[in-house]
Amino acid sequence: MARLTFLHSNDIHGRLEGLARLTTLARREQAHAEAEGRTVFRWDAGDAFDRRFEDCRLTRGESLAPVLTASGVTLQTLGNDIGLGYGMTAVTRMARRAGYTLLAANLRDQDGAVVEGLRASVLLNGPDGLSIGVFGLTDPFGGIYGVYGLNTPDVHDLARQTVTELRDAGAGLVVLLSHLGLEADHDLAAAVSGIDLIIGGHSHDLLPEGERVGKTLVVQAGEFAEHLGRVDLDVGAAGAILADRVTVLPVPADLEPDAEVMEALAALETELQGIRTEAVGTLAASLHLDHWGESPMAHFAAQVLRERAGAEVGLISGGALHTGLQAGEVRRGAVANAVPATINPMTSRVTGWRLRMALERGLDPEVVTYLHRGLRGSPIGVPGLSGVQVTVDPAGRVGERVQRVQVNGEALDLGREYVVAHTDLEPAPYAFLHGEGVTEIASDFTVLLEDVVRQHFQHRTSVHPDLEPVWLGLRSLPLLGTPQLGGASALEGKNLRGHDQV
Repeated sequence: MARLTFLHSNDIHGRLEGLARLTTLARREQAHAEAEGRTVFRWDAGDAFDRRFEDCRLTRGESLAPVLTASGVTLQTLGNDIGLGYGMTAVTRMARRAGYTLLAANLRDQDGAVVEGLRASVLLNGPDGLSIGVFGLTDPFGGIYGVYGLNTPDVHDLARQTVTELRDAGAGLVVLLSHLGLEADHDLAAAVSGIDLIIGGHSHDLLPEGERVGKTLVVQAGEFAEHLGRVDLDVGAAGAILADRVTVLPVPADLEPDAEVMEALAALETELQGIRTEAVGTLAASLHLDHWGESPMAHFAAQVLRERAGAEVGLISGGALHTGLQAGEVRRGAVANAVPATINPMTSRVTGWRLRMALERGLDPEVVTYLHRGLRGSPIGVPGLSGVQVTVDPAGRVGERVQRVQVNGEALDLGREYVVAHTDLEPAPYAFLHGEGVTEIASDFTVLLEDVVRQHFQHRTSVHPDLEPVWLGLRSLPLLGTPQLGGASALEGKNLRGHDQV
């Protein structure tokens, strides 16, 4: 009989000191289990890191892999912490520094191969001649990985195929390391036979005793390194599970952090400090950030996008920026902290009436105060603009606050199209450029807004931002109305085609 113990975590989301304490607990549990004659595996179900933290942003996850390695993890399924925002190059670079195997069977290139650095599955040698087949699946996010040129096959079809392949290869036990979320894990377990255990993540569920779907045991260990999951299985010679026990162990806040993880964190800080202090250029004037009104920092970001694209107009959600920049020498860490959102440059043809609608939406509190989790705590914010000057009526009704629009010194023509540089955030339904009248021209998902801003500095001896006011008459958005979180915008359904010029 094979006596197995799986110690598992998920959705740590950058709580690295918590990971150090969890590792202390995991090592204790491993020692206890091994003393009982059990074979122990230490795995993670994804999203150990988080883009909201500087230690992830500065190297896009690459430098964090040694920290998870130091924690004793030997298998991890790929979450959305790195690949979704930074792309597959970042995943490959992270995998090269990882002392563990990264799994994701459903992220494949056009030829059907998994992304470089990932594996679809592994076959492990367990005790008493037992082979353990493990495969990984990650949330496909509705096919959004297509922007990176990837295919995301149906997870049910792929799971059936992979289970068959693992069984044919001799696996007596099959485990899915999942970053699909609990509901998707339930659906998959009901639809696909032959999976003995699903160790899950993504939905941050804490399952103290696990859950059963048919013959499949489903477990998950909460979030933020607050609990360590443990599954004990006694497996017969033919792969039959003779006994199982599921527990989740709280990680005490006062537990001594693991020395190896703390050593890896110290090495990480040394590496980050070198990147953080790297000079990228010089700024002639300080740039203040204001999510609710005139924001030189947001206007500068719009200017950078506009110049890069050779566009007539630059437009960006002010909440994509988290801090301003001080005059003088600008360092890479300051840029990374000011421009943390993992958004990419785009260029579109936008009709004059849609551009005016975008400006009205930029003065609608229900739009501007919308909190999107991708912005990591910031609201959408008043738009930053370049090439545009807007006269605002502070007393006007929502949807009727824009009084006059000048585009490069000329009155906005509602009947013509303008070339507008923006990011892939602004066309979202909750932002500014959604709907009829917007035609994408180009997009570049190989670079982030941070890259664009940093390159702008690097290509100039000194950066002299345009500090001319853009929102004439606007002091601060709350003066224009009471901000409301959520709900439909008062602009929804309005049609501005009746105006000739503004």
